[in-house]
Amino acid sequence: MGIMKQQREVVILTDPNNVIEEEFSLNSLNQLVVTGSETVVGGHTEDQIIEDFLRKKGFSVLLHNYTADLGEVDDPIVFIGRNWPLESQDHSRYQEWKQNLIEKHQNSALRLPIYSNLAGQGDVLGKEHLVRLYENRAQLGILREHLIPTTFLEKGMAQDFPYCDRYMIKPVDGLSSLGSSVATQANFLALSENPSEEYSSSESKFIVQPLLTIKKEISFYFVDGELQYCLDFPPKIPEWQPPIEYKPSSAELQVAQGFIEWNGMASGITRLDFGKTNEGKFLLLEIEDFNPYLSLPDISETLQKKMLEAIGESLERFIGEQSF
Repeated sequence: MGIMKQQREVVILTDPNNVIEEEFSLNSLNQLVVTGSETVVGGHTEDQIIEDFLRKKGFSVLLHNYTADLGEVDDPIVFIGRNWPLESQDHSRYQEWKQNLIEKHQNSALRLPIYSNLAGQGDVLGKEHLVRLYENRAQLGILREHLIPTTFLEKGMAQDFPYCDRYMIKPVDGLSSLGSSVATQANFLALSENPSEEYSSSESKFIVQPLLTIKKEISFYFVDGELQYCLDFPPKIPEWQPPIEYKPSSAELQVAQGFIEWNGMASGITRLDFGKTNEGKFLLLEIEDFNPYLSLPDISETLQKKMLEAIGESLERFIGEQSF
């Protein structure tokens, strides 16, 4: 399926501090808005790679700060790119932006068409999806064998939760590992009896998992439910190395497809992160369905081209379903 030539405006919302400064004009008709930002890698951000591809396929493209008001854009379709803030930036502002975007999408009066449409049950709702999966594991068949025990950090959490030597505490809305901490079994039991002021809240803001030793991290990349590629990420210590292509087993593919079906996204991009333990267990780490990083700057031209073509064709289908 080829991508049709068109003149829709692609507005990439990005961080102006991390992109090459360019200026483009806005078109008020049938605009496609792509949100995203990422540290410059090799002179190009991931969003710039997507921008270059869409430009070559006939789209007109504009780079724009993702925090800016979309009011000046007529009938936008939002493509949520890589827009996690850098470690030094204001993460609370980012979370406010994300929540506002979701509310606009859900409000029938303000309805904002968004690719990947925010219909997923994964990280678009934060890490609470890991709690829901574990709580409903009895209905998940074979998938339950690939879940890490997960609960909210709240009073009484130790009841019916596996004991181990150490636990990982993560913010529900955390970015990467920021805000995470490790608790001993004694700390875990104490927090279950009487959560400290830091963790006490009317809303569950932290999750707890057993601290596992993961020897290999593997990511599966899907577009519209179709697998595009898998990547194996070498340990970051002593130094970072680019990911390498990974050939999953048929059993691993079955597990990944099962979580994609559970997530229920009709269209868009999803990344599944798995960890392999020293004992050979294949465990789900997270379902990234809001703005998954695709590692486009770090993979082969063949894989990059395959992913970009899939995204382009998916966007064409998504745009065709919209009424302006």
